[in-house]
Amino acid sequence: MLAIDLRVKLYFNYDVLKNIGNIKLKLFGITIFKSQVSLIGEYFNFIKGNKKVIQIKININNKNIEIIKDTFSYYLKKIFFICFYNSFTISSTNPFLCTMVAGSLKSAGGVLDSIVNSKYPNTKFNSNVNVGFIENAFKVELYTHLLINLFDLIWSFIKTIYRRSMLVYEKK
Repeated sequence: MLAIDLRVKLYFNYDVLKNIGNIKLKLFGITIFKSQVSLIGEYFNFIKGNKKVIQIKININNKNIEIIKDTFSYYLKKIFFICFYNSFTISSTNPFLCTMVAGSLKSAGGVLDSIVNSKYPNTKFNSNVNVGFIENAFKVELYTHLLINLFDLIWSFIKTIYRRSMLVYEKK
């Protein structure tokens, strides 16, 4: 089996209250994609550095969900997580609400940690919840480092393209 550590690193942070975030994809330490992200109506908006907006419509129907589910189920079997970190920053002027949400997220992080450790015992996992009481803010930050088998990646692309072509053929 030829496995190549592609060193794919994905950084994602999103401020839910301000509806703006950043996404960065790195391959071998070189930034491949970097953009600001927002969600407006049915569209994901990717805002590039020169304020160019790329809109992607969210089209959720049974066929698309089925293709995504098949593709991700195959990917998740073939991807090895080296590390996965998530961080939540919660700040509110209402301390009761803030601590309740923070406690719930910390519990969910513990559950996610046990799930990740049972499937991928060699994976480093860290879940962090930061709490503040000055302003209203809710930020999510994700970081992951993946190991991908090159042949499985190519095969999964071929399988996805074939599956889509079969669905287009069935429509006709």
